[in-house]
Amino acid sequence: MGVACSGHCNGLLAQAKILLERAESGDTYAAAEADALLLLLLGPEEWATVVSSISKEVGAAKRRREHRRLPVRGQVSKPAG
Repeated sequence: MGVACSGHCNGLLAQAKILLERAESGDTYAAAEADALLLLLLGPEEWATVVSSISKEVGAAKRRREHRRLPVRGQVSKPAG
């Protein structure tokens, strides 16, 4: 383990963060790549905790995106003036 692993793991973690940012904006390929990298960084118990947390965040992000796309019902724009 030691310094070599720490440097390697830090590099993988940096990659995973970038991929997660891209995944948040809807890049499904980046989401899959982040998943693979995180599996390298985490053990089974840690991964289960992270998956649970990520699932909640992904669901919340999806709801926010859907909310931004849907027009508000019953709302009529007022003419300027």
